[in-house]
Amino acid sequence: MLIISVACAFGCAKIAERKNRGVGLWGVLGFVLGLIGLVIVAVLPAADGKRAGNTP
Repeated sequence: MLIISVACAFGCAKIAERKNRGVGLWGVLGFVLGLIGLVIVAVLPAADGKRAGNTP
């Protein structure tokens, strides 16, 4: 069960990174929610790139 949770966390983080979403947040959500977290982050649209804390 732990291996699946870690794999889902890694997968969510990688998908979130490609979609310009919060990597840490989605990593934690992937760990807690498992496959449900993967499905949620996969269906979310890509962010526009203007996240808080990313100002030049």
